[in-house]
Amino acid sequence: MFRRYVRSATLVVAIVGLAGLVSGCGDPPNSGVIRNIQAQFESAPNFAGSADCPASTGAVLVEGRGVGTAFIGPVDNAVGTAAECSRGVILNQAGYHAPNTDEFADCDNNKYLAGKSWFDVHGTGTYTVEDGSVLYLVYHEHSESPFQADGKTIRTAPFTLHDCGFWDVDPDKSTGIFHGATGSGKILATVPVRLDYSSSVFATYDGKIKPVDGASPPPTPEDVACDKPMSGPITGGVTVASGAVCSLEAASVNGGVTVDKGGTLLMQNSIARDDVVCNGCGAPAPPKLCGATAAACGGAVNFMNATTLGNLTVDGASDGSAILSSSVLKDLTYSNSTGNTLIAGNFVKGLLSCEGNTPPPTIEYKPQGQTYTLSNFPGESEGQCAT
Repeated sequence: MFRRYVRSATLVVAIVGLAGLVSGCGDPPNSGVIRNIQAQFESAPNFAGSADCPASTGAVLVEGRGVGTAFIGPVDNAVGTAAECSRGVILNQAGYHAPNTDEFADCDNNKYLAGKSWFDVHGTGTYTVEDGSVLYLVYHEHSESPFQADGKTIRTAPFTLHDCGFWDVDPDKSTGIFHGATGSGKILATVPVRLDYSSSVFATYDGKIKPVDGASPPPTPEDVACDKPMSGPITGGVTVASGAVCSLEAASVNGGVTVDKGGTLLMQNSIARDDVVCNGCGAPAPPKLCGATAAACGGAVNFMNATTLGNLTVDGASDGSAILSSSVLKDLTYSNSTGNTLIAGNFVKGLLSCEGNTPPPTIEYKPQGQTYTLSNFPGESEGQCAT
C-alpha cells in the first residue's frame, strides 16, 4: 500500500506544471503580442506511462495528465490537455545539480526547494481555441517534492506543493493562428494536494507569444466519427455510431460528444467544450479498457478524470457506467439505465440528477486499500444521486 501512495504522490508532482492558456490584452491573437498565461487544471495520473514517458520501476519516473481550460485574447475560451514526466532527485545525488542554478535562479519557489528533495519536470500541452487553432507548448520545471528531506518518507496529505520553471511555444506543431508563433515565459504554480493525492493546479505563466502576421484559422471544424482510440486535439465535435467503441485518452474535443444507441464511450483524462450525450448507449460486450481505476469500469459510458464545459447526459444506457473523479460545468443527468453504475468523486457545478435506474447508482467509492472515500460535490442534487 505504501508503494501505491508513493506513486500517486509522484504523479501529482509530475503534473504540477499542467497549467497554461493565454489571456490576451485586447489585440486579436494574429495581430499582436499575447501575454499573461493563466489556467486551472484538474490532475490525474496515468500509471501505464507513454512513449514519451515510460513507466519505471527504478527511479521515480512517472507520467501525469491534466485537463484544463482558459482564455486566449478575444476568444471566449480554449480547451486543452497536458502531460508531464517527473524524475525524483534526491538531495546531493550524484549527477544532479541543485535547482537554484543559473537556469532557475529567478524562480520564486527556491525557498521551498532549499534543503529538500525535488523533481525535474518535462512536459507538453496542446490548447485549442474555438476556430480550431492549436497552441503547442513545451515545459521544463522544478517542483517541490511530496517527500520529506530524506527523499523516502511520504508527506501526509493534505499539503501544498510549489513549482517553478519555463515554457516555450513550438512554432511548427502549433496550427492555425498559432502556426509559426514564437514565445516563452516563466511558470509559477501552487498545487493543493487532496487526501487522495489528486489536485487542482493553479498556475500563472508570465511571458509573451507573438503570432506570425497573416496567420489564419483552419477551415471550419467538422465532427469526427470515433470508432477507435483517439488522443490529442480534436478540432471538431465527436460522434460515436451504433456498435462503435470510442476511446478518448488525453484528448481535447473542440465541440461536443454524441453517442448513438448501442455505441460505447470511454473518455479518460480528456475534455470536451460542449455537451456529452449518450442515449441508449451500451455495446453487447463493452471492452474493459480502464484497468483497476474503478470497480464499475467497462460499461456503456466511462467518464473518468474527464471534463465537459457543458452537460453530461446519459439516458437508457445498458451494461452500467462509471463516472468518476470528473468535472461537469453544467448539469449531470443519469436516467433510465440498467447495470451496476458508479457515480462518485465528481464536481458538478449545476444539478446532479439520477432517476429510474436499476439498480440505483453507487455514489461513494472507497479505493481498494485506501482510507478515504470519494463523494460527489454538486451544486444541487436530487433523486438516486442526492447527497
